[in-house]
Amino acid sequence: MFVSNKSEKQSDKEWSFENKHVCGFIREWNMYASRIGNNWLFLLKQSIHLTYKDNNSIFYHLNEFQGCFDQLSDMGMKFEEVLGLWLLNTSPESWEIFGVSLINVAPKGGVTMEYVKSGIVIEEM
Repeated sequence: MFVSNKSEKQSDKEWSFENKHVCGFIREWNMYASRIGNNWLFLLKQSIHLTYKDNNSIFYHLNEFQGCFDQLSDMGMKFEEVLGLWLLNTSPESWEIFGVSLINVAPKGGVTMEYVKSGIVIEEM
């Protein structure tokens, strides 16, 4: 329960009313925050276990991968630095040499998500 010092100007009824509202907001926030944490965990697990499925289009794989991280970004999670490498890690095993080559010729800015996506699309074509 929310505990606050009641001002001298407030009646017991007014203080009780405010106290109940504040407690309600706290409960709602805790439930909302809990859902965000559960969604983050679910989406991260889904992303970690995501791998290219043989005979699927690489475009389908890219959309599935991007969808997970778009949802995480919409919830405020920031991790752009690792997305490009993570995407390479989910590509077909037969593309390992391609991935190493892509990393080796990456511009000074590093292996960004857009850089890897472009490289994968070009490789698929």
